Amino acid sequence: MRVSRPTLLAIVLAIVFISVAVQVSAQPVWTDKRSARGITLDWLKPFFKDGAISASTSILYLSGRIPVSNTLRLKPELPLGYYASDHNVPTESTIGNPYIGLEVLGNDGSSTAEIGIRLPAIYSQTPLTQVAVAADFDRFEAFAEETAALVGNFVGRNRSDQIQMEVAGGMTVLVPFNDESTDILARLAGQLVFETGVVDIITGITGRILFTGGGLSFGERSTFQAGLGLVGKFGMFRPGVMARLPLDDPLRMLTNFVAGVNASFEF
Repeated sequence: MRVSRPTLLAIVLAIVFISVAVQVSAQPVWTDKRSARGITLDWLKPFFKDGAISASTSILYLSGRIPVSNTLRLKPELPLGYYASDHNVPTESTIGNPYIGLEVLGNDGSSTAEIGIRLPAIYSQTPLTQVAVAADFDRFEAFAEETAALVGNFVGRNRSDQIQMEVAGGMTVLVPFNDESTDILARLAGQLVFETGVVDIITGITGRILFTGGGLSFGERSTFQAGLGLVGKFGMFRPGVMARLPLDDPLRMLTNFVAGVNASFEF
């Protein structure tokens, strides 16, 4: 199903309107990006069912949070990937599709909104771009070929004592620069944060639902994952570990689980 340019413009305007009106923003369930400014490194290692894929195959995300004003901040992100195999396939490393987002903070600090665009930097399919989908399906467009992504996300946050709950939602519009059709996906997430003295426990579920394309069941349109993370709090330095488990196919057919480490530096 191909979406016309006027329809795409209407979708983008709707995303902007909803995001600013609701004033909430998305946050991954396995990492901590609650500080107002800083940089974060996320290193993700998928454990594939195909044992021929080398253990060194992984994805790295370098992201930042840069305040523009009291209520606005820029959120750039640069993905990098590395692939190696026991087969006679050359090793590969590449820079993925970069992202730039604008986040709007609510006045009470309990909600934010984010809109952004991921620009195409990959123009051909390779073994790395194929396995990168399984490494981080919630951001698979970071390694999509000849595709830009328009993103609008939101999160509602509620806090009680040392427990914080977040419910996230949004949309992603994939705009190809070839003969492929435009796709529209919903983004969903639920998160619980249990705060202790020096370690926060973050757990939740993320999902994506494809709106476009005909003849597909709900199970074929949707993909869900469960996530768990531990984040240490040492002043401006916040190291963490995380793991994700696929809950349905096709991810469950490709990987057993995804593990990783991350570190946030607040400045």
